[in-house]
Amino acid sequence: MTANYSKSAPSQDEAAKPAAEPAAHPAGQPAEVAASSTGTAGTAVLTGRSLVHYRLRPETVQAYIRYHVHVWPELLTLYREAGITDISCFLSGLDLVVYVQYEQERYEAAKETLSRNPVEMSWQALMRTLHDPHVLPQYFKEVYWMPSAAGETSP
Repeated sequence: MTANYSKSAPSQDEAAKPAAEPAAHPAGQPAEVAASSTGTAGTAVLTGRSLVHYRLRPETVQAYIRYHVHVWPELLTLYREAGITDISCFLSGLDLVVYVQYEQERYEAAKETLSRNPVEMSWQALMRTLHDPHVLPQYFKEVYWMPSAAGETSP
């Protein structure tokens, strides 16, 4: 892949525009195709990644950490069955960033059922009680992805 360095950078106005909010993903993250990799038997697996920022309420930070030390096993099973391969949560003060990686095809087929699952609904409702209701989630649009050494390619 050859980079195009001749294109000028976006103006400050263009760079400041928020990205449109893509379709919802677990915990509210947008669903976007990010990469492809080789699955079992050499088949290509499209991988989606999403990133979202939340603000926690000061009095809920420790509860958030406790819940994530003991994530419900049945929730983890649901996520894996839906093609979610990785969830990472990063906390800095009250700022929370959630990264999700998933197998695009499996997730697309399962997301509607997942969103109606009572376990998922209960977990998301619980997490919303910890968020600052005055700060809306901020969805990030992926603009760069570095392929792994294994030869994965970006779409």
